[in-house]
Amino acid sequence: MRVKVTYSIDLEDVPLKVSSLIAEIHQDLKNSCELVANSSSLLGIENDPMKCIKDLEAAQDIIYSTSQQLDDMKSILIGYQKILLSESENSEEVDEQTHNTIQNMKNLVDQIKDIKELSND
Repeated sequence: MRVKVTYSIDLEDVPLKVSSLIAEIHQDLKNSCELVANSSSLLGIENDPMKCIKDLEAAQDIIYSTSQQLDDMKSILIGYQKILLSESENSEEVDEQTHNTIQNMKNLVDQIKDIKELSND
């Protein structure tokens, strides 16, 4: 069962927090890939289909969970970017720090897309 956990952080801390969460997701995806690779080896070496099935199911569970987490990261980044764009529209010119932050967010969105594509392979 999934539950939503909510807490507040400063706006400028959002990119770092999301980046940290994406790194955790990335590690989970690596772990699922290792499970798949190990199950393939077990089947070939030990001829243990039940262990292979369990490992594949565990990998699927990880991939499903990380897919949902990636959706959460996208939602956070979309909300964050909307706030940045709203603030920039209210000011006469966007300072360099805001521009860099927007660029960083675009890079994070690209990373999320890459990770999601990795999990779909």
